[in-house]
Amino acid sequence: MDITSFIKDNLKVLKIAFKFTSNATKPVLQGVLIDSNNIVATNGIIMYIKKHNTNIDKSFVISKDILKACNKAIKIVLNDDNIICYYNDNTSIKNYLISYTYPEYKRLIPDLSLYNNSFVVDINNVNKDIRKSDYVNNVSNNINTDDLILLQPMIDINNVNTDNIVLCSTITIKLAKAINKKSLIVNHSNNIHKPVIIS
Repeated sequence: MDITSFIKDNLKVLKIAFKFTSNATKPVLQGVLIDSNNIVATNGIIMYIKKHNTNIDKSFVISKDILKACNKAIKIVLNDDNIICYYNDNTSIKNYLISYTYPEYKRLIPDLSLYNNSFVVDINNVNKDIRKSDYVNNVSNNINTDDLILLQPMIDINNVNTDNIVLCSTITIKLAKAINKKSLIVNHSNNIHKPVIIS
């Protein structure tokens, strides 16, 4: 299957996704999952999910080395257990996919209709904004389902509180920088055991 257009069109997204992978002992978490709907990455605490519109009929996990090899390729072909990159100088490189089973991430995505609370965080003033519990209001339509980041519930590092959640300002700043946004919408449920969704 020729995936040249898909990789080239989503190169920036894939580079962002790798910022959310893990260097832990689980090899599969070092890679990025691509399936028929989404590009997914997680380090076990934060999950990044980005929708794509390409018709891909299988799921596979690529490594950072594969993405690097694809960067200058003129043709990229997906096979059962590898990706072959072809180059202008008539050379090619076969890169093996990560063969471990990726976690069933869709089971971790909560019912978005339960997320009726949100507030905006400006990363230039992140501590002040997170502390402003009066930012919380009923704006359930703010969740952008094309680009989700799920945080495990009750992250407590800097102990920055609102009425309903505990959010680490350091992580928030890193997330904003990773996806190149000056502000983030933090969506949360009244159930504090549900993950926080940032879009």
